[in-house]
Amino acid sequence: MAWTNRLCELIGGFAASQQSAPPVDKSNRDAFKSSLVAQLDSALQAADDTLTGLRKIQPSPIKGGDGVTDAFEKSFVRAHDILSTAKTKAEHIDTSDQESFTAGQQAVQKEVKKGQSVFGSAFSRFNENRALLEAAAEAPACKPLTNPSSQVPRTSQQPPQ
Repeated sequence: MAWTNRLCELIGGFAASQQSAPPVDKSNRDAFKSSLVAQLDSALQAADDTLTGLRKIQPSPIKGGDGVTDAFEKSFVRAHDILSTAKTKAEHIDTSDQESFTAGQQAVQKEVKKGQSVFGSAFSRFNENRALLEAAAEAPACKPLTNPSSQVPRTSQQPPQ
């Protein structure tokens, strides 16, 4: 159970960081851009921290557990790539006029949406492993993950025009 609890701590820590991220500042276009970049940077750091933890986790005592860890590691590599690209796009949003701003913001949204399904395969592998599920039922850190959903930064908010 300790190994499973650690796995859930890592995955759950990332999910919690995304749920508690402050919303973007909608007061004006420049504030929106700045806060969006900060939010994406925070998400990127959380993904990288989780990836580091997954790479350091001990071998699983549960048959098939290492395959689940590998699946989450691949998912977090993909999440890193998506968040990095989204952050770069956010940094290049032109705030000088509404049309350019909207186009830039939509490009960021399009990139972030790619992350909505990035963890599905890893959670499927987790949920298909009966022994892992039994250990997860006893692991406190796994409780919040019993109904997983993809966590991505909130970027759908528009500042006032």
